[in-house]
Amino acid sequence: MNIELMSKRFELLSELVPQAEVIALLVNPNNQTTESLIRGVQEAARAKGVQLPILQAGTEGEIDAEEAVRQPTTLTPRDVLAEVRRLGLRTPAEAVEIIRAHRDGR
Repeated sequence: MNIELMSKRFELLSELVPQAEVIALLVNPNNQTTESLIRGVQEAARAKGVQLPILQAGTEGEIDAEEAVRQPTTLTPRDVLAEVRRLGLRTPAEAVEIIRAHRDGR
């Protein structure tokens, strides 16, 4: 995925959820552009004052492992993937907003 596009998606997500203090980034560590993508999104996160935990998972099993170390109230990669699939969305960013709205009772 284009690094600039991913940074822009992060900016849009942070504008959609301006109260968010933490937005996680799920990346595939097997992708050749992962490191550049992480740096680009980290810059966008710093500019918005948002914490950016990096979750790395190349398989569903690795997503499960990442989920196991998260607090129950944290939005997990598994949550995002499940919503993306259930709703037929094109991007995880769309699912993040839907999940947060549901959890916040909006």
